Amino acid sequence: MARVRPGSAPLYYTLGADDKGVYHNAVAAWELYGPGEPDCRFLIPPRRRPRVRRIGKTWEARIAIRLPRPGAYRLRVAATDLAGRVAVVWKTLRVAPHKAAQPPAAAGAEAASR
Repeated sequence: MARVRPGSAPLYYTLGADDKGVYHNAVAAWELYGPGEPDCRFLIPPRRRPRVRRIGKTWEARIAIRLPRPGAYRLRVAATDLAGRVAVVWKTLRVAPHKAAQPPAAAGAEAASR
């Protein structure tokens, strides 16, 4: 989730038209880098319909992401206003390697080995 408060000009960022030809204000652009050096994804919500809402003077933008592999990721969130000013925030996300569950020891196998 990103909370963005506009200055003297309104915030606006579009991801292009949705499946009905409507342009929605996404407020922010989301990019995900990692875990490998060449890995980069521009995050686009389903059907290009961003999850944004206005709370007073602040905009709240949300996006769901899936981190498929262990490692360090960098999330970049950028917002721009109609005057051309840009604000960028970087966050590091870490995914630990998945430890495979150890199967429970079978009592019969233990007895057979004696």
